[in-house]
Amino acid sequence: MQKKVDVTCIGQACIDVLIGWKYKEITLQEKERKVSSETTIAVGGDGANLSLILARMGIGVEFISTLADDSAGDIICGQMKRAGVILKKPVRTGRTQIVSVFVPENRERSFIFGGQDYPDFSISPEMVQNCRILSLNSLLRPPLLNPENVLCAVKSAHEAGAIVCADIYTRWEITDLDQYAGAFRYMDYFFLNEDEAKLYSGQKDAREAARIFSGMGVRTVLVKLGEKGCLVIQNGQEFHYPAVRPETVQDTTGAGDSFMAGFEIGLLEQRSLEECCRIGARAAAACIARTGAVAGIYSRSQIMDDSPVELTRAKNKEVW
Repeated sequence: MQKKVDVTCIGQACIDVLIGWKYKEITLQEKERKVSSETTIAVGGDGANLSLILARMGIGVEFISTLADDSAGDIICGQMKRAGVILKKPVRTGRTQIVSVFVPENRERSFIFGGQDYPDFSISPEMVQNCRILSLNSLLRPPLLNPENVLCAVKSAHEAGAIVCADIYTRWEITDLDQYAGAFRYMDYFFLNEDEAKLYSGQKDAREAARIFSGMGVRTVLVKLGEKGCLVIQNGQEFHYPAVRPETVQDTTGAGDSFMAGFEIGLLEQRSLEECCRIGARAAAACIARTGAVAGIYSRSQIMDDSPVELTRAKNKEVW
């Protein structure tokens, strides 16, 4: 019998251009020139972020994505392979998305999304039936924009005995998730940030929003509240887990992906729900202590023990 891989992740990958912004306003006039405080180029995208973090922690990961047949796609494939991520039947087509992320001090980030051409592709049951955890990152992005794809993935993985985790992408033009209703009952853990929870539930309160998704059949709903921590509802029971905050916050890019990766490590080790949240919170704290979605997480001790979250490391050996 074939040994199961720890995590099969289905999601997107892109290239992030992280621009340290030292000016008061994020604006540029015609012919105006400004200098960034720091510019970093890195692999990004929620699926890629989660896969890279898990692989660094020694977790066996398969990544299924639309990886474009261009130079940026080659960079993504190269870093994935060097990290030990298995690229399972990658689709090499289209153009890689390049995202410019403006990172001001002590303020929310702003994004410019570059052109992309990510064709959808069908998910077959065979793709998701040989894992301990199926991680969907994220709904409302190809190949998880198609509700039939999502239902096939979660139902097939559930029936094969896998734990099913999913998060979601913010699309302001979509205000409900009725088309995914059939898939929710196969999800064990559903992750949303506070804005997403309110947007897709129609509620103004995060707790009420979480209850909506719990009522749709999701076994455990986790609403990420940023510096306020995480709200968890499981089988009608509710609790709040506080955030872990590093001494210095450099960049919040990838914090949610890091939380989910840490949480899934806890699941693989059969930790309690509270312990999974603790590991996720520590992973998120390590992430935001450095610039870049995955640059801050490089050792299991950072996220598994109770020591203060490390804020520095030796020179990053690999930017890509």
